[in-house]
Amino acid sequence: MPSVLSAGPHRWWTAWKRTSVSAATAALTGVLGIPIRKGRFIDIVSQVKGGGTGPGDVQAFNGARQQAGADLGMFTCFEDRVTHGMRDAAASAGRFMDVPTVQLYTIEDYFEGRKPSIPSAA
Repeated sequence: MPSVLSAGPHRWWTAWKRTSVSAATAALTGVLGIPIRKGRFIDIVSQVKGGGTGPGDVQAFNGARQQAGADLGMFTCFEDRVTHGMRDAAASAGRFMDVPTVQLYTIEDYFEGRKPSIPSAA
């Protein structure tokens, strides 16, 4: 089953931008459900940050992800590079199925056509 992510980066971005955010997840930019097999969806939340991001932002995002009850989180930042501290903060969130629970995604990733990892259908 093709996912919204297989359509290419522009359509993936559009799917995120069209999602609604409830009051419980006001700190999050978007919420998306992705089917991984018949009758089974995973919830992914996203947050987009401008410059000046650090490990504390990733930790706060993971807390918001947990509060929202989402399986995965995509932290998108407009920084030129992601720091080791940010990577460590994301890695400390653990894994869901076969992918990192919190994934860091930069604007560079977007323009280079890289896609986030989602669990394989089982």
